[in-house]
Amino acid sequence: MKNLTFLLFFVPLVGCTDLPKVLDEQALSNDINIDKTIVLKNYTSFEWDRVYVFPPYTPKDKVKRESGLRKTTVIDTSDSITLLVFKDQGLVVTYFEVKRYKADFSELYKEGGHSVSEAEFFVEHRDSWKYLVANKSVGGTPRGSASILPPL
Repeated sequence: MKNLTFLLFFVPLVGCTDLPKVLDEQALSNDINIDKTIVLKNYTSFEWDRVYVFPPYTPKDKVKRESGLRKTTVIDTSDSITLLVFKDQGLVVTYFEVKRYKADFSELYKEGGHSVSEAEFFVEHRDSWKYLVANKSVGGTPRGSASILPPL
């Protein structure tokens, strides 16, 4: 009887610890519309240490090989989404098919993915479309600024 009582109280508590994994696409879209720097960690409700970004038409075998994601997605047949795969300590935590009109991550593919500290992106306007791009600073020079070094 004690074992049954333990199971009745313990099992429901275990289920409660698995909180929904959310990417706040609405807040992300709003911040993109005001050209805010996008720190991806600020839009997630779960722990992760690496994010893999796959552009439209990425073959499923490439997604599986690089990120470990085994779920079925439409990334290989759709140009309207970008696939984000989040991992923590080498295991897939979750994934999201993000609509490109909300947040266009399509140019952020990087072999090996992005660490949390690398997942800071900027909004770039081209042809009435807003793309997220990686920080292209070199040697600490922020993107969009020039560094003039004196001759040696």
